[in-house]
Amino acid sequence: MTAESTSSMNTKLSSRLPRYLKLLYGKQCQELIVEARKLMKRELHNTKRVGTMKVDNKNLKDQKQDAKDKCHVSEGIFALPECAVSESIECLVNLAYQTLQEAGSNTPQCAIQLFYTVRNMFEIFCDVVPTYHRDSLQKLSLECALHHNNCMYIVPSPADAGPSVSSILTPAPL
Repeated sequence: MTAESTSSMNTKLSSRLPRYLKLLYGKQCQELIVEARKLMKRELHNTKRVGTMKVDNKNLKDQKQDAKDKCHVSEGIFALPECAVSESIECLVNLAYQTLQEAGSNTPQCAIQLFYTVRNMFEIFCDVVPTYHRDSLQKLSLECALHHNNCMYIVPSPADAGPSVSSILTPAPL
């Protein structure tokens, strides 16, 4: 084997590498979407308590006075009150967080694909859950309230995770 044949082989392999990586990333994203869809089709009535809103009475007066003095919004105003959400939705949000964390530690091209995959997961949620669980959502008010809680639980998830990958997704300065 000569040096020329080795260098030509390396050139061929390096030219195919971006296509291979794109295919690999696409397959990974497709598997994530399939997993998310399976989670969305699970039963809604298996629930878990979530939320962090607990009021401390002794600090309440101090917080009210502090809010009046500083004219700012309390940090707890956007917190999800304690409520029940479907276990499958919590798994979906965890899958989204894990995917975004993985995006943060990957190449920029892969990070962008993973970021859009997470966005697509939540877009699919808007279509799959109301369609797949239509009968129970129409007939059972408890299921409808649970779906509302699920949606409220999902809302801050992408916004909270955004800063962790924003440095990768923003284009580099010229």
